[in-house]
Amino acid sequence: MTQPLYGAASRQPLTLNGKKVEYGTTRRLKDGTLVYEFTPPREPGKPKPSPQVLKGITTATDAKHEIERLLPITRGGTIGDRSIRLEALYQNCLAAMKSGEFKHSEGRYSEATIALFKTRAENHVLPGLGSSMIVGDIKTAHLRKLMTRLTGQGQSGSSVRGCLAVASTLLRYAVEQEVMDTNPASNIGRGERPSSKRKSEPRYLSIPEVELLLAEVTDETSKAVIASMFWGALRVSEALELRWSDVGETTLLVRGTKTDSSYGEIPLLPQLAAVLAAHRTRMGKLGFDRIQPDALIFQTGPGKRMSRRNILRSIHAAGDAAGLNPEGTEKVGNHDLRHSMAANALAFVSMTEAANLLRHSNPQITATTYADLTKDGVKALGEKLAAGFSS
Repeated sequence: MTQPLYGAASRQPLTLNGKKVEYGTTRRLKDGTLVYEFTPPREPGKPKPSPQVLKGITTATDAKHEIERLLPITRGGTIGDRSIRLEALYQNCLAAMKSGEFKHSEGRYSEATIALFKTRAENHVLPGLGSSMIVGDIKTAHLRKLMTRLTGQGQSGSSVRGCLAVASTLLRYAVEQEVMDTNPASNIGRGERPSSKRKSEPRYLSIPEVELLLAEVTDETSKAVIASMFWGALRVSEALELRWSDVGETTLLVRGTKTDSSYGEIPLLPQLAAVLAAHRTRMGKLGFDRIQPDALIFQTGPGKRMSRRNILRSIHAAGDAAGLNPEGTEKVGNHDLRHSMAANALAFVSMTEAANLLRHSNPQITATTYADLTKDGVKALGEKLAAGFSS
């Protein structure tokens, strides 16, 4: 009587729906259990890798998906190469973000988020930790030193927290790829992280002050971005995500970049419509592709996505030149334009209407955050009160 085969003698190619799954095999254990295996591709000059059991996999479909996940991270015939260096991990992570293979809890990463991730990783995280550092050797102490170094360089608390978030994302990817067992960033408590809050109250500019600021911006595209941030009450990430298809006759579609509720339509004010029309004319002269419906409205000269950091630099420089940044005050920044539009609007619209403009899910958020008035608004309020009490 022929004994049933098990072990290596029972190994067969893995098939799904009649098609062979590359790099996959199956075999039987002595107790008859069917297991699924993955054999990494052979690298030039190295021995042929041995099949490795896919633990926890019980169906051919799951085995195929697991093999597809493991293929990009195999090194030298082993799963989850513990010798991979930070630069290589970063490149893999960036590619996985763009393809949608690596996601966050709410889905795929947006182009704007990927661009910011790339900037912070290449400018701060990789130089700070060391591009050639072995990922498996990164400890919580290294991340604490990174925060200290960035703070010493004069980076704001918000920027330091952002860079730590980038490092944490990279290491989360490393955990998913079985390069390391746990994410060392999870050991850094909230109390250890620098505050992302401003050191002073937001700056509220009157419309004449905004016009002074814009007059000092030398780059026309940056000026259009800044004007759009004010007249549309937009976050900088929202302004840089605008596409020509978002511009209607009387409305502007804002793609939410912070919360689901921040996605919505706002009125296209005449001032904003004029800014976008003039900008469209300039872009059209650079190439018809610049004004296609799916094209980003705001692009650099070479046609690349604009940097939030560069917009902030433009605002700082223009604010200095316009005399809007006196000593002892925090410089006018990106979000101050959104604050300023809200404060100016609240002089003649209701809190609910302002909440709609700002795309807040609850008018109470608007009341709490944006109820301050501009200096001109305070003066006007005083005049109204004086007139009322004297009548």
